[in-house]
Amino acid sequence: MLLVNVSRTAGCVSITHDVGYDAKQSWWSSPNTLIMQGFEWHVPADQLYWQRLRKALPDLKDIGVDTIWIPPGCKGMNPSGIGYDIYDLYDLGELDQKGTRATRWGPKGSSQSLVQAIQDMNDTVLNKKTGADSTEKFTVVKVDPEDDYFPGNRGKTRVLTEVNNLADRNTEISRPLTIAGWVGFDFLGRAEKYSSVKYHWQHLYWCRLR
Repeated sequence: MLLVNVSRTAGCVSITHDVGYDAKQSWWSSPNTLIMQGFEWHVPADQLYWQRLRKALPDLKDIGVDTIWIPPGCKGMNPSGIGYDIYDLYDLGELDQKGTRATRWGPKGSSQSLVQAIQDMNDTVLNKKTGADSTEKFTVVKVDPEDDYFPGNRGKTRVLTEVNNLADRNTEISRPLTIAGWVGFDFLGRAEKYSSVKYHWQHLYWCRLR
């Protein structure tokens, strides 16, 4: 399997002739697969991306692309969010939430048209929540603020040399504090369609406060 990362993909693909999807072109590929990352950070936030990518499929197939890696298509906290500011996993661009129905990429109908025509790999983020609907009070403790051996917010890189020298986020450095934070997710715009689950502070393992 070969994975390639092509920057500025369908957001800037130039289609020189009007072609439709050829049903004879098989997107159900063999184990020897060429996967293209079908998105990047600077795609126009015009809610037309699913349509552009759909129109580009025949040309991509002609150059050997078998599978498209597509971005998170669910509703983010920002209409122009790139897909990793996850708000509602069940809203794929059909519900009036966070100031828009469609996502940055387009409405649900356009995403369905795309995935029905290709073999896709959907980038899905299950461990993040942003854009809470309400604040709640809860008890917290401060922990060691260093970012282990990855680059930290202060531009400092910690190199993994001696385990004893690394920060430990299980190490508490304060007494318990009661604070109010944006951790309540009610999804009122969804009105319990697809799921009745709401998220509150009890569901969160940790949160970063700024």
